[in-house]
Amino acid sequence: MILTCPECSTSYMAKDDAIGPNGRTVRCTNCSATWFVPAETPSASTPEDLQLADMTRKDSDGPAEPPVSAEAEEAALFSAPSQKGADALLRDKADAEKRRARRRVIWLIWLIPLFLILALLAIFYFGRNTIVERFPTTVPVYNAVGIKVSQSGLEVESPTLRLAVINGETTVVINGAIRNISNQAQPLPMLRLSLHNPSGEEVANWLVDMEKPILRPRERIEFASEYPNPPPDSTSLRYRLMS
Repeated sequence: MILTCPECSTSYMAKDDAIGPNGRTVRCTNCSATWFVPAETPSASTPEDLQLADMTRKDSDGPAEPPVSAEAEEAALFSAPSQKGADALLRDKADAEKRRARRRVIWLIWLIPLFLILALLAIFYFGRNTIVERFPTTVPVYNAVGIKVSQSGLEVESPTLRLAVINGETTVVINGAIRNISNQAQPLPMLRLSLHNPSGEEVANWLVDMEKPILRPRERIEFASEYPNPPPDSTSLRYRLMS
């Protein structure tokens, strides 16, 4: 007898006497679905044949069969899945592999552009001095995104300001440094320093002459400057290299 699972369509070969005269509930070993299988219609169609079959069952005096476990009964009922069930498993495995391949392709479609964007941003930031040196028109672009660059190739490191009493006078003491961030030697101009009041108005200014006229590539030079008796409303310092 051939039994077919109504859920996954897996087919099984069952022994002819495994179902019994009253039918029975069976379980699919592939998907664990259960269903009721009715008994097959007996081949005897005349009253005499039916009576003979009934008498044969009643007169059977053989020893009773020992009870069997559910696992043994299921093993006796079902044989190995037919070729149709094996094909369904292979199709499911192939479909799962296709889905995994599609997911990998989708990830690559997103990751490759993201990697390229990050690489361009890294070049834009870490190579900014070389880019500005070769393409001066990019200076406004860097300034627009808040990245400080110098078209001259020189960079003033943020100076520090402190008040001190020198020779009995209150003096503004400023320390800082200038760095050549380019790959070429750069002439070193004078540095203009200015003090401003809380409104931003300039209240004092002076020039600082550097000790060296030229800075080699990547060279750094420190400077110090003093301004005695600063205006009492001085609150901030500004600086720029003279062109």
